[in-house]
Amino acid sequence: MSSILEIFFPLCASAPIRWQRRTADVECGIWPDVADECLQQWLQTDAIRLYIPGEWISVWQVELPDVARKQIPTILPALLEEELNQDIDELHF
Repeated sequence: MSSILEIFFPLCASAPIRWQRRTADVECGIWPDVADECLQQWLQTDAIRLYIPGEWISVWQVELPDVARKQIPTILPALLEEELNQDIDELHF
């Protein structure tokens, strides 16, 4: 059985981040109450699933011009700028 490391981010910033590791047995705990050595091993060997609150997610659709794939990160901020309510320089893509 392959191992799966699941990390659950809370909606409230003051709540702890929980983790669960699914193997033959299930281990769980609060982040960062796990040894760095274990974490480093898990990050290299396990499938990782992140669970984040839906309130953290925005989905936007734009029509991309016919450009090379490597140019998309350069032009995407300009395409989204009109749709967003924040200064484009404060966002990460």
